[in-house]
Amino acid sequence: MKFANKKQVQRLYREQIRNKKDQDYNFLETIILIVIVAFFIYFNF
Repeated sequence: MKFANKKQVQRLYREQIRNKKDQDYNFLETIILIVIVAFFIYFNF
């Protein structure tokens, strides 16, 4: 494997990790929003 290719692979790998982290955070935020909305509905009735 060439050095330049290795650098490219490392950069792509880091970008994928960053994207995965963003997806995880979005998933958590969605769950938290659903819980908050559920509480509002529960207490309003």
